[in-house]
Amino acid sequence: MVKFFKIIEKIVWVIAALAIVLVVIMMVYGIIANTQQEWQKVIPYLYLAAFLFAIYKAAVIIFTSFYKIQIIKRKEYLDAIKGMGGERGDAILNKEEDQNKDLEAIFDAVKQTP
Repeated sequence: MVKFFKIIEKIVWVIAALAIVLVVIMMVYGIIANTQQEWQKVIPYLYLAAFLFAIYKAAVIIFTSFYKIQIIKRKEYLDAIKGMGGERGDAILNKEEDQNKDLEAIFDAVKQTP
C-alpha cells in the first residue's frame, strides 16, 4: 500500500512540474499573441485557463501532502497497536470502533434532516 502511494506521489509531482511548464508556455504564448491584433479577444481566456490550471495542480499537491501525513500517522498508530498486543491493543481497537459508530450516528442524523 505504501508503494502504491509513493507511485501516486511521483505521478502527482510529474504532473505538477508539467503544469508549471505549461503555465509558462501559455504565458509566453499569450505575450506573443498580444502583439497580434486578432488574438486580443482570446488572451484573457488564456491567462484565466493557465491560472485555473495552476490552482488545480497546487490543490492536488496540497491534498497529496495532507494524505501522506495522514497515512504516516495511521501507520505509526498501527505499529503502536502491533507493539502493544494483548488486551491493550484490543481495547484501543474497540475504542476506535465506538468512535466510528458515534460518527456514523451523527452522519445518519444529518442525512435525515430536511
